[in-house]
Amino acid sequence: MLGPESDRLAGSVLFPCGDDCIEIVIRNAERLRQKFILEEIATEVREQLLDKLSTYHAAAGAEVPAPAFWHAASIGEIGGLEGTLPFPLVVKPRHSHRYKPVDKQRKYYRAEDIADVYRYFSLSDVQVSDVVLTEFIPGRDGDNYGYFAYLDGDGRPLAEFTKRYLRRYPPDRGIACYGISDWNPGVRELGLRFLHHVGLSGLAHVEFKRDQRDGKLKLIESNARFTSNESMHVACGVDFAVLAYNRLTGRDIGPPMQPGAYRQGLRMWWPGSDFRAFLALREDGRTTLRQWLDSVLHPYRLPAFEWSDPWPSVATLLLRTAGAARDFVCRFVPNG
Repeated sequence: MLGPESDRLAGSVLFPCGDDCIEIVIRNAERLRQKFILEEIATEVREQLLDKLSTYHAAAGAEVPAPAFWHAASIGEIGGLEGTLPFPLVVKPRHSHRYKPVDKQRKYYRAEDIADVYRYFSLSDVQVSDVVLTEFIPGRDGDNYGYFAYLDGDGRPLAEFTKRYLRRYPPDRGIACYGISDWNPGVRELGLRFLHHVGLSGLAHVEFKRDQRDGKLKLIESNARFTSNESMHVACGVDFAVLAYNRLTGRDIGPPMQPGAYRQGLRMWWPGSDFRAFLALREDGRTTLRQWLDSVLHPYRLPAFEWSDPWPSVATLLLRTAGAARDFVCRFVPNG
């Protein structure tokens, strides 16, 4: 990126689309800015949202409900928390992009007791010592919500979007595999309050889960980047990428979008993961084949596939196949 190989792209807008990419931009911002146009979000805000501990502290400062949380900067500090922790707990690395889980479908690790907390460290390809433990919020997949927004320098929303996550794989704890666009003013109010508190300008996503105990939405995480939901946003009439590009290059962006002025009821579907979620839910007696088919027979978008441009989907399939083969070799073949 900083060498002559990228000279042909000089003057282009640079969008980091993963947490590891964000960290690369943060570390090299001044040098990258000499060749590329970077997003308007402040470095300190990006650093705060990459850090789960800082994110939860920010939620408390914004008076946005969130799970109770504890920090252990080392494995040794976990022992000092023993006897004070309510179980079950969620155990997460403070910086998720620096962690390589053995189970890549698992979004977090649920600990039923202190022994499970220690066991968490054996599930990583690299040793992780800096962790955040959070209260487990009871609820099912349909209790998760997302707020997406692009804010200008004054914190005014130029475009907004909310969605509900209908299923995850593995169920209730994994990565989203089926969601629906909606307009939820309560999710919007809390998401906007949080983003205003951290001083964000640019693109961000805030995820919430409704706590079955008190009915309140609790902040789970926040990301200051594009996500895999972009094709759904575009199909619904909210093109965050074009908005960001036009704003950063001085083009006309038109007036701010009116709240909820986009297509609602469109599904976002990851077929492979969702079918595996169906199998798991059916095994638990929570759904049937008929119910699952009825749920997916609606207008939907796939995360990458377009008939006019199939290559991103082909490349994704090849990469996932190669990754699965590599994981199989490493897990089952001696000295793999």
